[in-house]
Amino acid sequence: MSEKPCPFCGSKEVLEHSYKEDNQDWHSVYCSNCGANFQTNKMEYSVEKWNTRPTPDLAEAVDVIDSVVLEMRGSRRLSPAQRKAEDFLRRVKE
Repeated sequence: MSEKPCPFCGSKEVLEHSYKEDNQDWHSVYCSNCGANFQTNKMEYSVEKWNTRPTPDLAEAVDVIDSVVLEMRGSRRLSPAQRKAEDFLRRVKE
């Protein structure tokens, strides 16, 4: 399976490891740089969870879009992408 870089330090030195403990199979994905790890009894689930990233906080995303839209308003003509961002911001704030 393919692992994403470490969500904590960004290292690409991510390894998979399987072992048996108390008659139970365990599988882990871990970062050899900072030691972050995730382990379960199924390798596919360990990799899936390792690769899952939290979605950004909506309030933070709205703040970022708001800043960009404010900067864009200084230009004479808005591009389609800029109009789309401004429309999205207006809908989210309603």
